[in-house]
Amino acid sequence: MFTLKVIKAEKVFRDDKYQMEVEFQLVQGKTVEPRILAFPLIKTEKEIKLELKKYLDTFNQDADRAIQTAKESKTSQEADKTIKNLEGFKA
Repeated sequence: MFTLKVIKAEKVFRDDKYQMEVEFQLVQGKTVEPRILAFPLIKTEKEIKLELKKYLDTFNQDADRAIQTAKESKTSQEADKTIKNLEGFKA
């Protein structure tokens, strides 16, 4: 499971308007995934925290899905090998 740590939050001027940029890291052990999200100035602290939590939840779900897919792929490859080895078996 990854955790989220906000590194910096600041007001910036981009695309002819001010917005809040939140720089954060998704951390799992030594793995660090840097990210930046931008929010309109009207967003509250609570709303931004909810958005960050939602982002983290989605990221963790995707990471779990990738692990599961890799496991299923390995199992499928092992099954293919077993099937191939069984062909022509005589007892």
